[in-house]
Amino acid sequence: MIFSTSESGAAASACGVGYAANSAGVVRFTRASVHCADKMTAIKSSKALRCASGTSTLGYVASRIRSSSSATAFETFFAGNGMRISALSKAGPPSLRELSVMPFFKPKDPSVPPGQSVTDGFPVLHVGDVPQIDTKQWSLRLFGAVEHPLQLSYDQLLAEPAVEWHGDIHCVTRWTKKATSWKGASFKRLVERAGLKPGVTHVVQHADNDYTTNLPLEVMLDDDVLVAYEYAGAPIEPIHGGPVRMLVPKRYFWKSAKWLHGLEFLDHDELGFWEVRGYHNDADPWKEERYSGLPGWLG
Repeated sequence: MIFSTSESGAAASACGVGYAANSAGVVRFTRASVHCADKMTAIKSSKALRCASGTSTLGYVASRIRSSSSATAFETFFAGNGMRISALSKAGPPSLRELSVMPFFKPKDPSVPPGQSVTDGFPVLHVGDVPQIDTKQWSLRLFGAVEHPLQLSYDQLLAEPAVEWHGDIHCVTRWTKKATSWKGASFKRLVERAGLKPGVTHVVQHADNDYTTNLPLEVMLDDDVLVAYEYAGAPIEPIHGGPVRMLVPKRYFWKSAKWLHGLEFLDHDELGFWEVRGYHNDADPWKEERYSGLPGWLG
């Protein structure tokens, strides 16, 4: 279970991934609470306060962090892979509120990748606060090594031929949601419009909160890769990445950036936000590519 304090933001973490939950029930990663499997990290929060954290190969975490959105320091102790999570402040235990249930047991269903469990909900995990994006002001840039850089408005994106995709999505935090439905514009079609220069090998997705993630071009050119604007027949909610997010269903879901606003085409690889913090560069759920240099089943 994931818990949050009823007030000001508590630090917590699960399955080797750091996140915080605020009073609105939004689970978000902070730059000050990133945990990389079997590694120690020392990073600065947005207030330039140094903090350190680490995880063991069994997925257990003990850290002391200072929130980038609060001046309150928390001691956090939690167990990975779906076990109970709680947060304790120096002033005493806060009021806890259940947000969601994370899966724990590994499935036997052969249609589910190894180490994953099916959830009926839609757990919320992301970097930073949920941005308030005005679709009238939003645009998507296709730039870098392209012949014809594009900047599409929201209405122009919706005017592209719509493509629907129905299938399962998988998060590195070990949940799988089956039979999801998405609608959006074909990434491949947008690439054809932009025209790639010779030598392009990788794509970097750019999103709000300075989030980036990278994938090889050949992975992104699959027919099921969408620049998505609808989920389950309705506009994507901001908490799930709306108005526009990437959909790359063959990879763990951190490779599908929420609040997308840019697609950069490169002739080399460039690690994204989680990749530089120890997450696997390829992120294939069927190979359990969760963390670099660590077997997926240990994460």
